[in-house]
Amino acid sequence: PQEDVEATRNAAEALLENKFATAIDKMTRVNVPTIAYVVGNGEPTDLTVNDLGESLRNEYRLGIFNLKQGYPDASIIKTLLIVKPKETFIDEDLLKLDQYVMNGGKVLWMIDPVLTDLDSLRTRQETMAMSNENGLYEQLFEYGVRLNRNIVIDFQCAPIAFDAGPKGNQRDMQMFNWYYAPLMFTQDMSHPIVSHLDPIKLEFASSLDTVNAGKGIKKTPLLKSSVLSRTWNTPVRINTSIVSLDQNYFEANKSNGHLTALLMEGEFPSAYYDKLPSSIRLDKNIGFKNKSKSTAMIVISDGDVVKNGMIPNQSGYTPLPLGYDRYARGVIYDNKEFLMNCINYLLDDKSLISVRSRTIKLRKLDSKKIAHQKIGIQL
Repeated sequence: PQEDVEATRNAAEALLENKFATAIDKMTRVNVPTIAYVVGNGEPTDLTVNDLGESLRNEYRLGIFNLKQGYPDASIIKTLLIVKPKETFIDEDLLKLDQYVMNGGKVLWMIDPVLTDLDSLRTRQETMAMSNENGLYEQLFEYGVRLNRNIVIDFQCAPIAFDAGPKGNQRDMQMFNWYYAPLMFTQDMSHPIVSHLDPIKLEFASSLDTVNAGKGIKKTPLLKSSVLSRTWNTPVRINTSIVSLDQNYFEANKSNGHLTALLMEGEFPSAYYDKLPSSIRLDKNIGFKNKSKSTAMIVISDGDVVKNGMIPNQSGYTPLPLGYDRYARGVIYDNKEFLMNCINYLLDDKSLISVRSRTIKLRKLDSKKIAHQKIGIQL
């Protein structure tokens, strides 16, 4: 339809402007912000997070920060990345994160409330999805978001190839809907973080809810599943037989969609104000803060949003681009653009990503006049 063509042109125009603005910003800025990738609680540091890491190194100063070895300084480290932790955070580490936020630090949380992955289905057709008790949920609840221990399945999903049985001397590989990999479409979202993005692929994602309303925190939904989605609470069996479900199953259990990413901005309450003795809270040498400066955080209820694929080579593996689809043989998901937009926004590079959301009205020529006077205009 003509409307789709015009929308595509408008988006292309905005993206082109964004590329110019980003390049000019890189050449002219004096101070390059520092970002820290947090480790110490089972976060991945292998090639599965390579593409986002390399992209960040091209834009910012990127370092590794081990919570076990120090306190993150919000005046130096502008944003922390918490990616897919699998081990429980001790109280000391949680307090460090809390006071980092209280001092104005920004955080991008990419959390798996449920532990399972596609690799566990490589050798067998079924596995269990269990709650990931990493110790972060109560703290995030105090900030204003509840991560649910469930799995979001969606009819609007990515495909997967499975062996459907023998076919002569070969295996019969067929494509199926992989309902565990919901696709997030953002056409209805107006926020510049998600404006003009292609689908974002999640895998074994959970839902999240906003809580503690009325505390002055502005909350903006960023990603949401389709109305043809539902949730399964843990513990739940993850089985390849899910591909046999048809659209009728999802039609019979329609929802309003399930939130999977949330932006929160404002002055956050400390998650430790009522947990520490007054001798610590009031000690001027410690400098405990019970309320943050104006800051922001983004919570994504899926750690795999950052995960890039890999292909084997002679010396090991080669990482694929984030958003690459092996069946389409190209990058068709906008996971990297989404995450980079999240980080740009948290780092107050709002002027850059606002260009992406701008609607540009192209001045179209008179089609009837062109049809009748085409040769003359060309000459």
